[in-house]
Amino acid sequence: MANDATAACGAELAHSYRGSAIDMLYFFIGAFIGGGVVLNGALHHGRTGNAGAVGSMPVTQGGRTSQLIHHASLITLEKAVVKAGGTTAFLEKLDEDWSFLGQPYEDWVERMAEALATAIVAGVSIIDFEHVCIDGALPRPVLARIVERTRAAVAAIDLQGLSDFEIRTGAL
Repeated sequence: MANDATAACGAELAHSYRGSAIDMLYFFIGAFIGGGVVLNGALHHGRTGNAGAVGSMPVTQGGRTSQLIHHASLITLEKAVVKAGGTTAFLEKLDEDWSFLGQPYEDWVERMAEALATAIVAGVSIIDFEHVCIDGALPRPVLARIVERTRAAVAAIDLQGLSDFEIRTGAL
């Protein structure tokens, strides 16, 4: 038994890295963000089965600290779109780009990328992850945009003292 994000991490491990002794920090963007941890090629569940609870990671944006879940989840985009007068019908369109949502979408991607970058660097500084994987229940163009912006946000952070790591888009 595993929560949905940990199960997705295990599926990514089995699909993309089978037999590999990788260390990976995994993020899954859904209604809420979750994640997983892979150590030496094995899914790590942690002492209570809650390893990889990345949604709970503290991030600071605009001088305020809150959890990653408040910045990097679909519910955040839903609320912004509705506040701007739109509907949530876009959530049923998993085969197209959501850039037609305009500014709420652009703001969400940037906010998420900044928050993910902070969480990634924090995670990599604790465990020397070589791989970081970002996946989600999103159209592939949306996921690609998030990964691209997250890479740029990570590049803007001082990484002195950390080993190189790769940020990849999930294959599932």
